[in-house]
Amino acid sequence: MIDLYVGLVIRGKRTCDVNNKRVRQVPKHLRDAVIAELKAQGYDENGKEIK
Repeated sequence: MIDLYVGLVIRGKRTCDVNNKRVRQVPKHLRDAVIAELKAQGYDENGKEIK
C-alpha cells in the first residue's frame, strides 16, 4: 500500500503535505511511512525531486 501511495504522490495524484489543499491527501495512518519512502527516493512531500 505504501508503494501505491508513493507512486500516486510522485505522479501528483496525492500529497503528504497537509498545507497543499489542491490535491487529495495520503491517509493519515500511512502518511509517515509514505514520507519516509519518498525521502529515501529523493522526493519531497509533494512528489517533487529534492535537489
